[in-house]
Parts: sequence; C-alpha cells; structure tokens
Amino acid sequence: MKKRISAFIFAIVMALTMVVSAFAAEKPAYVEAKAEVGSADGVTPLYDNPVVKETLKAGETSVTLYPTLASYVGLSRYFSFSATSDGTGVICYELYDPKGKLISDGNWIVSVNRTETVSFFLPSSGTYKLVAYNWGLTDDADVYAWWEG
Repeated sequence: MKKRISAFIFAIVMALTMVVSAFAAEKPAYVEAKAEVGSADGVTPLYDNPVVKETLKAGETSVTLYPTLASYVGLSRYFSFSATSDGTGVICYELYDPKGKLISDGNWIVSVNRTETVSFFLPSSGTYKLVAYNWGLTDDADVYAWWEG
C-alpha cells in the first residue's frame, strides 16, 4: 500500500514539474513589447489600446487626454503616461475611470522626459480621463497616455 501511495505522489510531482517547466519556457508577447517602451515616441499600442497624445503649452494650465482600455482577459492592466519636452519642469497627473471617479492615488507628480507605469487590478473597460497640470514647464511638452498588457 505504501508503494502505491509513494508511486502516486511521485507521479503527481512529475506531472506538476512538467507543467511548470512548460509554462516557464513560454514567454508572453507582452513582456517583450513592454521592455521596448522606454519613451513615448514610437510606442506601439498593445491589445488595441491606442496611444493618445496632446501638447501642453508652457503657458497653459492643463490639458486633458482620453485613453481607452479595450475589453481584456486577465486580472490587471498597466496604465502608462509620459511627457517629452526640450525644456524642464514637472507635470501633475490625475486619472479618472470611465464613470468619472478619481482613481489615481492622490496626484502623480512626474518630471518631463520620464515614463511612469501604474498597475490596476481589474480596471473597467472604457474611456478614461487623464488631466495633466503644468507645474513650471519651461517649454511645451507632448503628453502621452496608453494602456498595456
């Protein structure tokens, strides 16, 4: 009886080892694409979620972008945003869900020429609202936002 139980446990362990190693050998496509997202210029949208872009003028107070999250399968998605500029300065970002609820944890304050990515657990599909506020830009900034895998 002990030999049968031992053989059964050994068979289960071997089966699990093969399944885990099979999953480890596969590399999801979004990992490679995400590694290439270093700057907003030339970003390729993933999962049919287009990159949106607006220009925040140095003299303007704010600009609003409307990134869309297509329906998806999975538990979480990443929201990325950035601003590129020849000047310096800081931009404060606020993100609202499709129902108009503020979902950014307070304000996201990021200097220009940086890309930030935030993970959201089970975000709703739809059109989001991102407001970018000018905090001392010395030159115009191109503001980008997109959802990715």
